[in-house]
Parts: sequence; C-alpha cells; structure tokens
Amino acid sequence: MRLEARGDAVRGYLLADDGEEAELQDIKRLVLACALPTSEVHFTGSCRLDPEKLLVISSRAQHDGNVVKWKSTRTVIGPSGKAKTVRDNDY
Repeated sequence: MRLEARGDAVRGYLLADDGEEAELQDIKRLVLACALPTSEVHFTGSCRLDPEKLLVISSRAQHDGNVVKWKSTRTVIGPSGKAKTVRDNDY
C-alpha cells in the first residue's frame, strides 16, 4: 500500500480538521485499520516551504495487529542543495 502527496498546497500526508498535518497517532490508527498485519505502508510527499526550501518526506509503517511501528525521514533542501535530515524511528 502506498499513499503519495504532491503539489504546492500539500502540508502533510493527511490533514486534520484544522487544516494542518494529521497527528502521528491518527495516521497510525489509519494504518492499523487499513493494512494487513506485517504489510508495510509507504507514505511519500514533498512541499515547498518557501521559494528556496523544499521539504521531502518519506515514511513507512507496519503493524502486528496491535502496535504500529513507524519510520520517517524529513529532509529540508535549501539553497545550493544544502540539506538537513531528521529521522523519527520507532522500529
């Protein structure tokens, strides 16, 4: 299963009622409800933070029927290709 978000207006994989990116706990509930146990779900997307910065997000999730494990990489690419990467892993 793969969910992909692209476009100038993209601010996250899924949006909450306030129009901002859904909380990780909400995305984990979606994975638990929609994916078979041990199946890996991939999320990818990017958005322009400002004219000189691009945010690229790549995440994957998997569950055992009870607990969802999550790995995510967020990279901000700035002027001249300068990049800063943040990882969020719990498996």
